[in-house]
Amino acid sequence: MGHYGDYQTEIYVGGLSGRLPKLPVEFRELEARAHAAMSPSLVSYVAGGCGNEHTQNINVSAFERWGLIPRMFVGAAKRDMSISLFGMRFPTPLFMSPIGVIGLCAQDFRGDIATAKAAQKIGVPMMASTFSNDPLEQVAAEFGETPGFFQLYTPNDREVAESLIRRAEAAGFKAIVVTLDTWVTGWRPRDLNLANFPQLHGACSLQLFLGSGISQQAAKATRGRFSSGDHAMGEDFRKSFDLGRSSLVALADQASARSQRHLPS
Repeated sequence: MGHYGDYQTEIYVGGLSGRLPKLPVEFRELEARAHAAMSPSLVSYVAGGCGNEHTQNINVSAFERWGLIPRMFVGAAKRDMSISLFGMRFPTPLFMSPIGVIGLCAQDFRGDIATAKAAQKIGVPMMASTFSNDPLEQVAAEFGETPGFFQLYTPNDREVAESLIRRAEAAGFKAIVVTLDTWVTGWRPRDLNLANFPQLHGACSLQLFLGSGISQQAAKATRGRFSSGDHAMGEDFRKSFDLGRSSLVALADQASARSQRHLPS
């Protein structure tokens, strides 16, 4: 990782020749620009939450109650924020949380690859989602020396779950992060008002079908989407993977599968 102050120094030096930063450095303005550049369905998927979004909003507010306490008469030019976890050393305690279908957030529909490249560049580990547009093997190939983690939804089909675990281990992911909050699909008003569910349009189809042994229709899938009229593909997707919903049976099977693997979870 570079020196933490290099970015702002670069901005100030650029100002000497009249150059301003291409992107705002204040979060709210950056968010506003992102929303303006995205389609309404993409904004609803990225920014929307369940119910009236009250829980989502208070989660953000909770972080605002935390602050930094300055330490006086100590050097700040060098610092060590590294931590040890899973027998590995990380430069900071920061991790990129798993977000499904982020491939849609890039113009080429390869947002997972872009995120993995950013992880490699800054040394912050990425947790790649089960619902990534690109196959997990291609995502892992971009990590370089930065460790990557694979987030696993526990499908109702044990064969699919075991296939994903085997592929994650073979691709070089360092640990499995299991998601447990998808017993049912969340009630998301923004997406419901737009009838917007990217997975049913084929987002992450290659990830789930590749090597699963469940469906032979991967050849019909294009990156990031099915054809809009291919209802049979959407129905096959729904039945085979149940949209990533967890089940108690799958969770028990997952514990059994973990005992046969080497990755921590």
